[in-house]
Amino acid sequence: MKILFLVNWKIHFLERDDETYQAPDKYISGKPYWFFRHFPTNIKVDVDVIDYSALPFMHKLESKYIKFYTIQAIKALINSRHYDLVISHGAQSAVAFAFLRTLMGKKMPPHLVIDAGCFNGARDDPRELMLIKMAARSLSGIIYHARIQYDYYARHMSSLLNRTVFIPFGVDSDYFFPQASETGDYILSFGYLKRDYSTLINAWRRLDIKSLKLHIVGMNKIGAYGISDLPKNIKCTPRVPISTLKNLIASARFVVIPLPYFRYSYGQMSILQSMSMGKAVIVTRTPGVIDYVIDNENGFFVNPYDINDLSETIAKLLKNPQLSSSVGHNARITVTADFNEKIMAERIYNFIMKTMARKKNLITVNYVG
Repeated sequence: MKILFLVNWKIHFLERDDETYQAPDKYISGKPYWFFRHFPTNIKVDVDVIDYSALPFMHKLESKYIKFYTIQAIKALINSRHYDLVISHGAQSAVAFAFLRTLMGKKMPPHLVIDAGCFNGARDDPRELMLIKMAARSLSGIIYHARIQYDYYARHMSSLLNRTVFIPFGVDSDYFFPQASETGDYILSFGYLKRDYSTLINAWRRLDIKSLKLHIVGMNKIGAYGISDLPKNIKCTPRVPISTLKNLIASARFVVIPLPYFRYSYGQMSILQSMSMGKAVIVTRTPGVIDYVIDNENGFFVNPYDINDLSETIAKLLKNPQLSSSVGHNARITVTADFNEKIMAERIYNFIMKTMARKKNLITVNYVG
């Protein structure tokens, strides 16, 4: 089976492995890409990847104004006839390609979307939906990582509803594992997209902690969060290599992932990476993460934009390191049992087989979601 995979991020094409990059961000010559390495070994699967890469000015135009990757879509359209299946990860890499196929009346090869952002951020804007609905006519199926997205598909894509499936996101639990490292003098927060660092920083100010630091990785411009200055006990660094981030998670007392409120899938990778390493995670209760965290059992929820709730929960964990440790232990068990990359890959593979069987009018393949 030959698969063309379209992604809405930059891929580093490498001759040999480099732990600077996370698995989704690197394509290593001669090795299976990302979760595809977990597909059955008796099935030969070749995966080629096209990222958003284009001339810098064109990429800025597409990402900021057009909102869809048109150059990528044209490349995929030209080459898709050589593949058995096309998968797009994210609407930016799906809509333009699907729209062009709808205009041309093409539905082969099958086109699946791993829909992280609910196409247009789950908005009900009729102008946006007109384009999306037209593009969706050529789609063969949708995979989503947050159950809340089903409501969006039911409202706007009812004809596709029986070809959508909830598959929880999964991380590499063999790579993100608990490490016997010395606990540092900091609480960690990380992520450079869709983070509510304003609430976190204001909650930290209220605690007035002198002995510990809050280390935020990924927040480059504090002004973007309405913050004019930072207390001395807050350290901010830009994005770091994944190997460095893993060490930072390992030595943190616990992890805080503050999220703005949206009704779609985001934030799970950071949360699950931390949980997989046996860390207690404080996370904002949003529709995209309630499928993964059980409050006070394998993590801790706080209310969106609630400075008091967040500061009180941080204080509770600082006063009770045993609680932090036991919840972190439960978190690791949760990831290895339910939210690891291998399980995600197996479920995606089964859905692909079901889709391919439907398209070819073959005997239905049993699917366990």
